[in-house]
Amino acid sequence: MRLPFPRCLPAAAGLFAALLCAGVSAQQVPAGWVHLPDPAPGTSSFAPAQLSANEHLAVNFYPRTTLDDQPIDRWLADAAGRDAPPPGGAWTGALKVSAQTANTATASRSYRDSSGSAGFVLYMALTVDKVYGRMGRWHASSEELASRHKAAASALMAQLAATEMSSAKAERRGIAVEAGPPKVDGVKPGGPFAAGRYVGNLLTSKGEVLRKIEVLLFANGEYLIPAKYKLDEKKGRYLYEPATGKLNVTDILYNSRYDEGDFCVYGRDAQGAPVIYAQDEYGVGTHSVMLRRVGDVGQLPPTQAAAAEKAAQDEAKRYKYVTEPGRGIPAQEIETIVYSWRLVYEGAGSRMDYEAYLLLKDGTAHDGVPVPPQDMDLSLSRRREPEKWGRWRKEGNGYAFAWPDKPQEWKKVQGGAMQPGQRGMTLQGEWTASSSSSVPMGTSTWSRWGVKLQSDGRFEKSQAGGMYAAGAPGTEVVTSTTYDNDGAVTSTSAPGVAIGVQRKNSNQGNKSGRYEIDGYAITLRYDNGMVERQPFFIDGSRKSIWFDGSMLTR
Repeated sequence: MRLPFPRCLPAAAGLFAALLCAGVSAQQVPAGWVHLPDPAPGTSSFAPAQLSANEHLAVNFYPRTTLDDQPIDRWLADAAGRDAPPPGGAWTGALKVSAQTANTATASRSYRDSSGSAGFVLYMALTVDKVYGRMGRWHASSEELASRHKAAASALMAQLAATEMSSAKAERRGIAVEAGPPKVDGVKPGGPFAAGRYVGNLLTSKGEVLRKIEVLLFANGEYLIPAKYKLDEKKGRYLYEPATGKLNVTDILYNSRYDEGDFCVYGRDAQGAPVIYAQDEYGVGTHSVMLRRVGDVGQLPPTQAAAAEKAAQDEAKRYKYVTEPGRGIPAQEIETIVYSWRLVYEGAGSRMDYEAYLLLKDGTAHDGVPVPPQDMDLSLSRRREPEKWGRWRKEGNGYAFAWPDKPQEWKKVQGGAMQPGQRGMTLQGEWTASSSSSVPMGTSTWSRWGVKLQSDGRFEKSQAGGMYAAGAPGTEVVTSTTYDNDGAVTSTSAPGVAIGVQRKNSNQGNKSGRYEIDGYAITLRYDNGMVERQPFFIDGSRKSIWFDGSMLTR
């Protein structure tokens, strides 16, 4: 079914915005409509008086509730997301929500009634004080029925703004309605946004060209200003209001006032082509730019490009000489795994660096244990990375190695042999590692990470740390940050001034789950569904374990 939403609701949205600004207070029931008995306190319902038995159409206004600091579109998504389909119907499509202005939002959803007819529900939400939100709902059991009553239903929906404006004034809640941008000759503001590459010249008040400006605006709400025309590369997210044309691109087209001197507006020119006009009044003159769409962006949005680059880097780092789990090197061919350590000093701090070596009974050794030995393709590894394969021998209570670049030079390492875990075994305790660094009269950092393994087969990773930074001598400015699994706290202090910021982390199930030990491998099944298999080995006292590519102790 083709919803009438694109055709009839924008007209209502326009009237809606006008009523917000005008403050009209009268609510009128359209001719031929009736005010139905209110189903709940604060709820008003209206419908055409003459409907056949199989026709269903109504407009409902619901009580206002607090926004809880949410933008109006998110508030509407929550409110409409909890809505039930019309009686006897079932939802057939996802809820689609769109922010129209900072004060208004719209949404739509399709449904099918018990007779099989395709209907729709349209929602409109507004806030006149940015504290409370109120929702209107219009449903119709068919497109033909909606078209027949669209003028009356749209006008009725738009009256929600008038009643809210009147209530806010009467209750002294205050009015916080953002005005749209000023009128620009030759630009029809608002409407659907056309992502793409926009180019234009930044002009002075005298029409002189200061520089060329290019902005890439992506369909997902991101923007990119390329590093050209004497500008550094900048990226972020833009905000657009289709009802007014108001557009904010923070780094170059941003303004917060939207008055006669500073504003940015998107729309269409006389030929219907997408344009962006922005101007900035800076005291002695005005800079302005008219950007025109010259083509598609031709590349991924910044966040997607960064994700693709990270995926490529992760793939390049991924150890590729593997078999199916458990089909690699047999346990009877493995002598042991040896770890080595060295203490590294960083300023006044230090950290322990660990390495691990896989020793086979044939006298060969692999530099590193990138995957569980039982998952390593031995023959492929020997062919593709021969530089990683050397020889080992016992020297006293320790081990020495000779590598292909210096085959006659044997070096003993500081460390010892580790043991595999028994299949199905569990451990109880917490194993951690830490590091620190410090620069006199400068920055100090510390970090601690680890894992808690429980006898019931559960695990939980942990991380914590902090940073302390003193300002330049004589400034008495101090900044400190501490973090852990729950979030971070940053504070900055100076004589007579103290500022603190706290950020809480949500539990995304990526730190805990269940574990399974099998020889030199541990499988982690995270609570978010991710599964990870990595090398794992322990010392004889179980005071140290190899986990996440490093040695942890308790």
